Amino acid sequence: MTKYKTIGVTGHRALKHPEEQIKLKIKEMLLSFGPECVISGMAIGFDTLVAEVCIENNIELIAAVPHINQATRWNRDGQSRYITLLEKAKEIVVVCEGEYQTWMNFKRNEWIVDNSEMLISYIDPNEITGGSVHCREIAIKRGLIVENLF
Repeated sequence: MTKYKTIGVTGHRALKHPEEQIKLKIKEMLLSFGPECVISGMAIGFDTLVAEVCIENNIELIAAVPHINQATRWNRDGQSRYITLLEKAKEIVVVCEGEYQTWMNFKRNEWIVDNSEMLISYIDPNEITGGSVHCREIAIKRGLIVENLF
């Protein structure tokens, strides 16, 4: 199997499978591709699970956040989980400056694709819109291998 130095990830915030099942699939895929690091956008849902798997398996994590206040509207548990992961990340990249605007999430996705050799996604095949779908489309257009865990 081909090894990739840097793998980016994208996926739904609302998970349609049990977290532990998804984390097991993430772990299997990451260990098979053997990346030096993984780039996560650190959103609730799939991004967070990937970040946790990286930390649990000593895979370097790059947290690519769209703006500095990404988690301010999240509940306390989500914020706590987020802060813990950021503290354990190898690097934190704040992609955009200023107060939150929707376009910042798309810029973050572009940054992830531009800095990855392949993309792992968790996207329902029936979904045709949304940030994760857009991220996958960018990756495909730029010639990245995309593996979907859904």
